[in-house]
Amino acid sequence: MAGIDGNYQHLLNKRKDILEGNDPERLEEICKHVRHKWSVARELKNYTLHDDRHSEKVEEKLYELLPDKDFKKLSAKERFLLLASAWLHDLGMIPDLFGEAGKKHSDIEVREQHSERSEKYINSDEIWPVLGLAVGEKEPLGVICRFHRKAMDLSECSWDMAPGNIRIRLLAAYLRIADALRIADQRQVPVKEFKTNMIMGMDPESAFHWLKSKYALGTDLAKEPFTITISLRRPKGEDEHIVDPLGEFLCDEIQEELDSSKDTLLQGGLPPYLSAIYKTEKIPFSNEELDGLRWVLGQIERKFSTSASMAINSVLSNIQHILRIEKAKVIEGLLLYREIILEPFLEERPCHVYLTKIKTMLEENLINIRDPDKLDDTERDRIIRLIEDKINQWQYERKKAFEAFSDMSKPFLIDGSPVLLYGYSSSVVTSLESLPDKEGMEVYICECKTKNRYGYNNRLLYCDGIHYANEIKKAGFDNVYLITDSCASNLFSQSDKKISKVLFGANGIGENGEISHGLGHLAIADMAETYNIPVYVIAETMKIIKEIKKSPDLPRKVKWLTTDLSINLDECKLHNPREDIVPPEKIAMIITEKGAFPPWQVEQICKTHNIDINY
Repeated sequence: MAGIDGNYQHLLNKRKDILEGNDPERLEEICKHVRHKWSVARELKNYTLHDDRHSEKVEEKLYELLPDKDFKKLSAKERFLLLASAWLHDLGMIPDLFGEAGKKHSDIEVREQHSERSEKYINSDEIWPVLGLAVGEKEPLGVICRFHRKAMDLSECSWDMAPGNIRIRLLAAYLRIADALRIADQRQVPVKEFKTNMIMGMDPESAFHWLKSKYALGTDLAKEPFTITISLRRPKGEDEHIVDPLGEFLCDEIQEELDSSKDTLLQGGLPPYLSAIYKTEKIPFSNEELDGLRWVLGQIERKFSTSASMAINSVLSNIQHILRIEKAKVIEGLLLYREIILEPFLEERPCHVYLTKIKTMLEENLINIRDPDKLDDTERDRIIRLIEDKINQWQYERKKAFEAFSDMSKPFLIDGSPVLLYGYSSSVVTSLESLPDKEGMEVYICECKTKNRYGYNNRLLYCDGIHYANEIKKAGFDNVYLITDSCASNLFSQSDKKISKVLFGANGIGENGEISHGLGHLAIADMAETYNIPVYVIAETMKIIKEIKKSPDLPRKVKWLTTDLSINLDECKLHNPREDIVPPEKIAMIITEKGAFPPWQVEQICKTHNIDINY
């Protein structure tokens, strides 16, 4: 075995212990086939490597997950199919896998369909004999590979048991966990090149996979207490907590795999892992690395933004990053950012007025640019300067607006009477935090059920009310009450617990005084109006627009109701629109950095302060 490194020799030795008959030789033939396919393949742009070295690491993780005594609880056929799947599950990531003449697939299409492509390849008549598979092995192996991807619901794997007592779902569960744990990979492009690639079009999901392979040191499995620990690099000094969001995202991702596989593993008589945690190890970071890390985390945070304010901060910061790259690439970077990041975000959240204004500003300055490379230096510099000046202006004005909220809202909040909050808002948190005397003030916060997100079998991934309550607690309030949304009328009707006012933020404010926000705001405003409880909206004037774009039936694409596998929802259609429009007559006062005024004065305030609303 000349030329084989020690690590692979270890795998060969393990196979002799695990597999029976000629299965070790058959598996090695599959490995050779996979290596050859990857050796001549074109790499997918922007994606982490999924080549034969990745498969080798997945096989290693399977041995960690399943010590010999547990591995041998599987039948001989199951052992062979599981190890074969470690090598074949990602072949679908090869763009020209099927040699389709003249047929081109985009990198995104290949990535999104790669598990189905792997299955198709394994089952193709000219391939499964080359792989040395028996007729009864190709279909089960293909299904295992198809269900390795997290996007596939493991409970929908119809082949719980294949002919020959092959437990397909059980094998797919272990492949998924092993694939999720194979996260550390230092064979990546430099941070500077990666950052440029992302600016030029890398989507947030790809960025996340790159990021975890770059900064994860590995995973440790502890049979007691059945915990998986992820080790991450972190910088020394004041930036040491910069990787915390990455650790949380990674734990959530692996926890989802553990939860979705737990029942299957128990049914198969194999011990499941129950939880994922992360730890960090201090390693020196260059300034370039820190800058690149901030950029990528900004993209991920924008994707999972829980408020308009978080999304705005992320977009403004990202555009500033683009403006600082090599000048020859700035225009192209801005065009791609608008097309690939900003426009898709606004398609899902059209009522975000601030981001709409940013997109419109970019369009106005980049109009008629067909080929950025053909711009002369003078014109390029002029465009960059105009965009940079506008972004800097908005950043400055935004900072000043949040400072002003404290003074502008104080007359309405200083009495310390009970308030009710609905829908997380940074401007509301800022206003409450500035109050000098928080002791005794009661703050009631609605769950905001419509924004809940659930993972496998009802694991709560996000609750807006919990997030809001935690931020209000951090702001110095002790009497914080988390309530169900339907509890609002109950509170409004009780004279001894009289809610004095309702506080909203806003995604947009119309010229006529109406506000746009997430679903539920209209219901709370209706309840408040019934009991003569005033509703106050706290938002910056940049969110004012001549006419709000209304999309009342736009769905919120989250698992918001239940993911309990025992509940069958096939017979009904779920309806959870994303947005609400609250009419001006239901709003008592709009509080901005320019002052507080009733909704009917919005147009006049804009004229007085020269606020441009014609976007």
